[in-house]
Amino acid sequence: MIINQRRKQRLKVSLLLCVAVITGFCIMLHHSRMYPFGPDSIMRIDLDTQYADFVQFFVRSSLWEKLYSFQKGFGGPTLGFISYYAISPFNLIALLFRPENLETAIFVILMVKFVFMAQSMYVYLCSHYENLYANAAWGMAYAFFPVFARWYYHIIWLDCFALLPLLILATERVMHTGKKGLFIALYFYSLISNYYISVMSGMFILLYFVYYAMAVMEVDLKTMVKKTIDMAYSTLTAVMLASPVLIPSFIQLTEGKLTDGTITTATSGRMFEPVYFISSFFEGMYIYNVPQIAGCVCSIFLIMNFFSGRKTSLKHRLAAAVFLAFMIYSLYDGILHYVWHGFSNPIAFYYRHNYLVAFLVLALSRRGLEQLNTDAILRSVPASLAVYMLCFVAVKKDYRLPADRTALILTLVSVIICTAVICFAVIKPTVAKYCLCAVMAVTAVINRAAYSATDKMVYDSVYPTDTAGNYKENYIRVQTALEKTDTGFYRIADIDARDYNQPMGNHYYGTNHYSSTFDRNQKEMFVHFGYGDTFYSTIYSHSNPLTDSLFGVKYLLSDSTQLPAQYTLVSQSENGSRSLYTNSYRLPVAFTGVTNNVEYIDYWPQHVADMLYRLTGHYVLNNDYSTDFIALKKASEAINSDAAEVLYENGSIMKIKAEGQYLLTTIMYDENWHIWVNGEKAEAERFMEYFLSVPIDGPAEITMIYTPQGFMGGIALAVIAMVLLAANIYTKKKRNRYEQSET
Repeated sequence: MIINQRRKQRLKVSLLLCVAVITGFCIMLHHSRMYPFGPDSIMRIDLDTQYADFVQFFVRSSLWEKLYSFQKGFGGPTLGFISYYAISPFNLIALLFRPENLETAIFVILMVKFVFMAQSMYVYLCSHYENLYANAAWGMAYAFFPVFARWYYHIIWLDCFALLPLLILATERVMHTGKKGLFIALYFYSLISNYYISVMSGMFILLYFVYYAMAVMEVDLKTMVKKTIDMAYSTLTAVMLASPVLIPSFIQLTEGKLTDGTITTATSGRMFEPVYFISSFFEGMYIYNVPQIAGCVCSIFLIMNFFSGRKTSLKHRLAAAVFLAFMIYSLYDGILHYVWHGFSNPIAFYYRHNYLVAFLVLALSRRGLEQLNTDAILRSVPASLAVYMLCFVAVKKDYRLPADRTALILTLVSVIICTAVICFAVIKPTVAKYCLCAVMAVTAVINRAAYSATDKMVYDSVYPTDTAGNYKENYIRVQTALEKTDTGFYRIADIDARDYNQPMGNHYYGTNHYSSTFDRNQKEMFVHFGYGDTFYSTIYSHSNPLTDSLFGVKYLLSDSTQLPAQYTLVSQSENGSRSLYTNSYRLPVAFTGVTNNVEYIDYWPQHVADMLYRLTGHYVLNNDYSTDFIALKKASEAINSDAAEVLYENGSIMKIKAEGQYLLTTIMYDENWHIWVNGEKAEAERFMEYFLSVPIDGPAEITMIYTPQGFMGGIALAVIAMVLLAANIYTKKKRNRYEQSET
């Protein structure tokens, strides 16, 4: 009966926490004048240029397109891409909204993820402390810690941020009871949600395991070895279960970003000036790449209270001090920062591992609240005041923007309130605990709202935020223009795209793509055929007669009225802001020819011209290397007369009917295409260096199936992990039955 009442009370407080987090999230957006409470879009920076379209792709693409899709740039593997950007069960919320209302869906997804972060911390703390309202306040503080409130638009990381407290709880469960199921399930979820942030979580869990085993549990060497084996088994099992996603993801990185030369080298020495380091501890954030150490000024006092209290052993307090100091220093030191970020410096958004510091700061401050009493207060007040004064001096010296005055005033008000509560705590420690909880929760929201607005102002000067509703307007314009297109396998280009990933958001075969999991070969191909080198992307930046024809660009979306002669207007969106043009000279994406041997030439117009001449006998360049449109028209008509018929296409599965000596395509060559000609296995060959061709020698039906490299090996590892897991469960149950029978 008592247990049921306790559960009801926990559920009641949990529901109150949900309401509080939703309210705080809305306050944060309202103060920043963002959708749905202001004129600015909630989709800003990477959420606008990448993640929003990726959510659309994930929820609306077919199962086979999640392995390979022609919506990703020129066509490429997508399993590694969605495992970094889009595998989150919360993204399924987007299915409840119409595609053009994605901005509303993103608002709901973010709000639910903030609730998830708060509830995760709440569940962790409830496993340690009885005071439910205090646990809820710290859950609120975790959800609105500066790193989360500032980087809310990094929607792809939030699942891993939320899972950290639960992973720590599962780690403690493995160490105390030997039960591994919860840890395996949670770390598997974390890995497939975002393997990059999960690696940081894994490194932190390793440090926490050592700290917890030696300082909290104080285990002997034999027990330590056993617990280490249990944790290693749990981690390895989770990794093996996630292998079908992890292995293709790693391979895609090694064939793209990791070999592209755009990764910066390690930074030695300190990451920023000491004054920034100190002031960020006090304020909780620094506008540019802050370590964002303190979630609330209450945490400083309560951490000091923990270290000065005597309810915890000296060994435990010393270990906690070393752990916290190391984590804070890792934000300051360049080499440690390099290690935490996977042995590379991130191009933007530094200090991604400070969510780990957020957890540690709040966990220790919550422990300090539990130990609050008159003696501990009298010992911790001098140290806290010394830290406050040091930080305040640093903040005054580190004046950056006039808008920071609001943040500074709010921080000072927080200090005054905390000081008053601390003084009151000397008289009434129990009542003061609830006051500190209220201050912790309320100031977390208020400060985060102030910092969010200031941060937004700074970033908007560099990356202007779209107005609310722009995504919907753009989506409707594009779809209105596209609705009169015919069915078939061809490409559509947009020289005035809302962003680089519009084809994935609007569900058509385009040319643009921008992400960390870009394909290096596509970048090289784009550069070769007349486009400048691009950063993490394949960008169709302008229209050119030869490349448009070669790439099979049948339609062009544009706001411009000055287009090459081969384009004719097909339709316009309702307000005329988006027009659709057709390319009368385009080549089919798949056609036949007498040869696939076209010599590679660095000067790309001659490369294209030589290919057309070898296949049709028409040379499409004038003496001055300008395009001969009459010859291009004839060459186009000749190749279209030999066009292959695409019978079926669904991402990683294609069926093509053709007749000739070679099937030639402008599909990117990839050795992971498995090809059958009339039921017989065939090998793909290169065409024009970058594209795929197949020798067929007569009428043929070609079947092409794409399997991501490492995918089958990953499935094999996952099956082995499941067998071992099942065997372990069976053995354990059998042993338990034997022990019960013996008893």
